[in-house]
Amino acid sequence: MTTSVPSVQTITLDKTRPYATCHGDRIPDDPMYRVSYWQGGKIGKDTVTLPFDSNGELVEDDKKEAPWKSIDAESKPVTYYPLWTEKMRKFRDAKLKKLAERAIEEEEIVEDESDPAAAVDLVAWLRGNARYDWPVLVAACKRKHGINFNSKAQMVTDLVIDHALVKEEELSEQYRKMLPPKAA
Repeated sequence: MTTSVPSVQTITLDKTRPYATCHGDRIPDDPMYRVSYWQGGKIGKDTVTLPFDSNGELVEDDKKEAPWKSIDAESKPVTYYPLWTEKMRKFRDAKLKKLAERAIEEEEIVEDESDPAAAVDLVAWLRGNARYDWPVLVAACKRKHGINFNSKAQMVTDLVIDHALVKEEELSEQYRKMLPPKAA
């Protein structure tokens, strides 16, 4: 089986995890000009942080290796250093590889056509147009709605009232009897 690596993988700031903010007056020459946040993790024994812009997107690697002279926001001479280090590049590559592996795993989780629960038509069943074994119905409801039912009455009530799969008038007579009485 051949799998293709997803074409676009991006690393974005995860605001549910700790991150640092970056402040100060910057000029476009400054490698920190677009950096608003820092967030990272461990690579080996080292903690590595990556730069993110104000939208939470990863600031691109400027590919610079050596320091350079320029002026700062106050027109004073300054030496700027490359934004990205070799450890940052390794960390980014490891994260991209992990994202690509997750994307491939998600693509491989394809609905198994041999699974009888995948073929269950709950609407047809509720209308009385299809019959299924109880374990297959339970598996289909768990798969499609994330609910594990203990009884047909509970299943019919939830699928009709909570999930509105069919209107009460469309229910087969045997399942309509399972609905709770209407409140006056």
